[in-house]
Amino acid sequence: MDLGPYATEREIADDPALRERPLNWLAAQFGRDKKLIAITTADVLTVIGKRRDRLAYDGHDSDGTPVYRAASDRTVNRTVGKLLRRIMNWVAEALDAEIPGPKKLKWSQVIFEEKLGLERKPLSVEEEEQLEEAARRELVAVQRFALATSLRIEEIVSLTWPQVDFENSEIRVIQKGGRPRIVPMTAEIEAILRTLVGHHKVHVFSFVARRTRKDRWGNTFIRGMRYPVTYWGIKTARQRDYPKAGLGPVGYHDLRRTAAKRMDKSVCEEAAQKMLGHGSIKTTRIYLRKDTDVEKLRVEMEASDAYVGALREKARGATEATGPKAAGKAKAKGKART
Repeated sequence: MDLGPYATEREIADDPALRERPLNWLAAQFGRDKKLIAITTADVLTVIGKRRDRLAYDGHDSDGTPVYRAASDRTVNRTVGKLLRRIMNWVAEALDAEIPGPKKLKWSQVIFEEKLGLERKPLSVEEEEQLEEAARRELVAVQRFALATSLRIEEIVSLTWPQVDFENSEIRVIQKGGRPRIVPMTAEIEAILRTLVGHHKVHVFSFVARRTRKDRWGNTFIRGMRYPVTYWGIKTARQRDYPKAGLGPVGYHDLRRTAAKRMDKSVCEEAAQKMLGHGSIKTTRIYLRKDTDVEKLRVEMEASDAYVGALREKARGATEATGPKAAGKAKAKGKART
């Protein structure tokens, strides 16, 4: 599987981050000399087994012990089966020719059904405050910034002061997929950032170590010193602090989705698309779970409610005309005449 000009073998070998990218990892498992047309279903199943053996770090438990979890079916699909299918379809389209790989592979055996859980509703303002009360002080700014910008947590923790332009009210980020993007700085966002000026020379979001320790990667933290926040540090803090708010499972991605849904409700879905940095409105609709069938069903149910309401009103009118009360009124009226 040739990666072309995007990354050389030496670059991948020297850079762990490059080596761990799904495309590079997948290519390494099959071997760079393996031809797409030679890949069999058994080959893919072997790679899937290797992917499932790679446990993912999932923060710490209440005792501070590192916790690991197995890769979900969604992760396995995204990094093996579906990724390989995308590669093969892309090659076929680029060459304007059919390649036997996609046809002979049994995709039903290498792409698994993904379990869809219930999505959490957007946070209310009251729930925001509950989360802030439960979170440690240095992460409150991260939470407020996430709700104000709808940026991904990876984009937030990597934010540096050279990316922040107070003069032009802009923030420059590299978003998912390596695309540069400019995020407008509102008065609320500026107020959040101004409180952080001077905390760290380079990184926007940082924290003060509460105790001297070493993390799982060998990094040393000295009590009282300030360090940049990290993805795993925020995830661990959230797992420890957010349950105290009593709101059920809440993740930082819920903040991003909450911000986008508020923009969709208050302005329009195109504004939500720009806020999320999506290239397609279809992606935004999927992300926001905007199901047109649900909206159509709501209108139809309301029409049914109005119809049933009219029937009930008509029934009440008929009862009043012929019921015991109506008979009593007629009898009293007859006595009055005699």
